[in-house]
Amino acid sequence: MFKSIFSIFYSSTPNYSDIIKILNMKIIGKNSLAKYLSYLFLILFIFIAFHVIYEFIGFAITYINLKTNNNFLSETFYVVHSIDWGGKAVTNPNHLFFRFKYPFSDQQMLTGNYTLGTFFNHTIVGIFWSIFLSYGYKISKALSKEDIFSKEIIRFLKILYISIFIFVPLYIINWVIISKIPFSGSLFFSSFTYIFIAIIAAFTAEFFKKGYKLQSENDLTI
Repeated sequence: MFKSIFSIFYSSTPNYSDIIKILNMKIIGKNSLAKYLSYLFLILFIFIAFHVIYEFIGFAITYINLKTNNNFLSETFYVVHSIDWGGKAVTNPNHLFFRFKYPFSDQQMLTGNYTLGTFFNHTIVGIFWSIFLSYGYKISKALSKEDIFSKEIIRFLKILYISIFIFVPLYIINWVIISKIPFSGSLFFSSFTYIFIAIIAAFTAEFFKKGYKLQSENDLTI
């Protein structure tokens, strides 16, 4: 299968119908895997977007409370010098910790060091994954249509890989410069993984560009 795909992609005279035969294996098209993947991406997007917005509200409220000595929603969003973290009591009079709870419950959502680096990390990562899942949903939805080679899906893939290339340097800057955490192997491998996904998305976009061109030429000959 993969040999056939690459032979078609690099062929000087690829056949549009051959591309369709390879791809149309209930992976794409109506009532295909792509359709159900789009539902999964949508659910994950809603879940992540809720947390990103909720965390931003939490950071905003705690910051305002600290600056104004207020206690607005302090039982849900609070900042302290001593906190129960991982089953252990952590205390530092020169350092702040934060905890956000889910609305209308005592269930913890997020606990951590109350620093600018932590805020930027959660904001950057949260926004990136919201974009990633949003376009994952749009791409999967486009792939579940009968006509998969379109300018729309090419645009979605382009936005996806560009957003990754923007995210990675911001992620590294926040980690090394703002949070002042030494560059480590885990940061290298996570950054490499993101870049690899971006390269795959860029390659896929070129594949769909070629398919769209062949489809357009095929439509003109009919």
